[in-house]
Amino acid sequence: MAKKKKAGTESAPKAAPKKGSKTPAYKRVISEESLQIAHGGSDPYSDARSDVQATLAQAMLAKNKTLQLKTMEESMWTNGGLPLPSLAFRYLLCQDAWPLGRSLTLTGEFGSNKSTLAVEFANWLIQFYGVAYMFDAENKFNPDIVYSQVPLDLVKAFELVKVHNQQNWQGGVTTLFENVKKIEYPFPVCAVVDSISALKPAEDILKANTERGGAGARSHPSVPLLNADWLQMIAPTLSAGPFLLVMIQHSRPEEVAGLPGVTRNVGKGGRSVGYNKSLAFDLKAQKMKGRSHGRGGAYITITVSKNALGPGGRSITVPLRWHREPIVGCEADPETGLTPTRQK
Repeated sequence: MAKKKKAGTESAPKAAPKKGSKTPAYKRVISEESLQIAHGGSDPYSDARSDVQATLAQAMLAKNKTLQLKTMEESMWTNGGLPLPSLAFRYLLCQDAWPLGRSLTLTGEFGSNKSTLAVEFANWLIQFYGVAYMFDAENKFNPDIVYSQVPLDLVKAFELVKVHNQQNWQGGVTTLFENVKKIEYPFPVCAVVDSISALKPAEDILKANTERGGAGARSHPSVPLLNADWLQMIAPTLSAGPFLLVMIQHSRPEEVAGLPGVTRNVGKGGRSVGYNKSLAFDLKAQKMKGRSHGRGGAYITITVSKNALGPGGRSITVPLRWHREPIVGCEADPETGLTPTRQK
């Protein structure tokens, strides 16, 4: 026996579809047929849209003169990238282009080949008529790394910049990108900072020399604060051109909160660096391995800890440098019994 509904609880009648209509009346969908859209051609709607775009662009630029409006073709210099020459890195980044207009951090312990990998990235940009600058803040640059990775006819496009305090390299990178941005036909520019936490600010160095006779002392962590402030300032310039900023960080173990005895490696230079970077690679050196024909090399494991353009967490283990003369501690090839050698 059917139950009677209480008064006032009757549901409202459903809207019936209009006569001759294939879609329900409540579905507000405008079809391409009704607008008579001709993609790539000229029609009243496309012409009106172009006029509206021009009016809106003029209005925005009148109120905000520093804005930059770019077509999709023009934006490919920054939102696109250069073809990746490595299938391994295509897998690692989950894309086939090396992104420009971005910042990247390389984090690892001492001896994890961070500088060597940074030079390899610079080499990729040089191959596409780019230039590269290494801001050496640790005074440990090895020219052999460049000569073994960059073709001899392109080495002139790689320059070393010696810096003496934190403002030195920050001001140098800013000036570099700002001037290239003014060129009518910009070309790829790579700036490598090795490393971002190696030098103190100029005022801290002056204070140490005048008040402590050049002796060190525990002070306020001004290096991370200046790095964070500078990265926020350089972000608009970095995104406005075909630039790549590679920042090298040394890692240190830090205990995980709530897990006694469990540690993780974190990069020096300030936690806020992580908010401003697009890509972050964690590097770990593997044991030197021998191969046939007297060759040997250093293997590194690269893990993507942050990827703003794809999935993170991917990892690859790849050979980075190969040699021809005997290497101490390197295993001999089990097939030939030959010991790997360094190039002379």
